[in-house]
Amino acid sequence: MKEAELYLGFKHPNQIEMASHITNSMGDRGKEIMDQCKDSMSKLDSSDLEKIRIKNNEWNQSFKELINKNLQPDSAIVQDLIEENYKNNILPYFKPTHEELIQLIELTITHPTSKSKYDAIHPDFGSFFLQAVKCFKF
Repeated sequence: MKEAELYLGFKHPNQIEMASHITNSMGDRGKEIMDQCKDSMSKLDSSDLEKIRIKNNEWNQSFKELINKNLQPDSAIVQDLIEENYKNNILPYFKPTHEELIQLIELTITHPTSKSKYDAIHPDFGSFFLQAVKCFKF
């Protein structure tokens, strides 16, 4: 799967599978979240998608560097990156509660396709991300 396919309106089989996983796990609220995301993503063009891909790759590398520095999930610099991710990758598409955001992260980092993606960046990426989001204050 090309990374850009992550942002093509949830048409890729892995995206469909993840959306089903979230909907099955979160019920009606999961369906509402997926519908909001699909609607927001459908308004983006290829230039927007490329900018998102580049920004996400940069963010992932920055987050990996913080993991390698053995920082704590609640440290200011880690929380700054979590806030950046929240503002760039969550709020434009839907507005979850803190509990919903934690649940979505848990579902994402444990799903085999996403887990392998995060593990390829850093073996502790998923668990550190979850811990950092748990500390995040909206």
